[in-house]
Amino acid sequence: MPRQARIDIPGLLQHVIVRGVAQAEIFTDDQDRADFVSRLGSLLGGGDFVEQVLGAEAMPDTSKLSLAELIALVAGYYQLSAADLTLPCRFPQYVKARAVICYFAMRHLRLPAAVIRPRLSYTASAVSKAARQGQKLYREDAHLQALLG
Repeated sequence: MPRQARIDIPGLLQHVIVRGVAQAEIFTDDQDRADFVSRLGSLLGGGDFVEQVLGAEAMPDTSKLSLAELIALVAGYYQLSAADLTLPCRFPQYVKARAVICYFAMRHLRLPAAVIRPRLSYTASAVSKAARQGQKLYREDAHLQALLG
């Protein structure tokens, strides 16, 4: 069954572009984003309108961690080597660390499973499953929440 058409209400703002294919970032840097907003603004009638349509989600968040930084922080928290997290190991500390990484990377850093899976030697479905486990671990651990924010 095809999806239903979007509701078209005058004045309703909708996201036009937020992510690229496979939820990849669509801007390489701030200048690239500014060029896009300028070009789109000339088509739609002004940069302010375009900024409003793009919303804060398209703005780069300089305060967020990179995936490598997240892996290093979580590995340190669980007293593991970041490099060891890519090895196939089912020891509880490794499983917990990977689960927290998957959860935080997907939910807070908004990274797609396709970006996370090669760093942890997981399949996309394993990343999703681990993220569900990681959510519980993250919510139950105040020290981990304080570390990651």
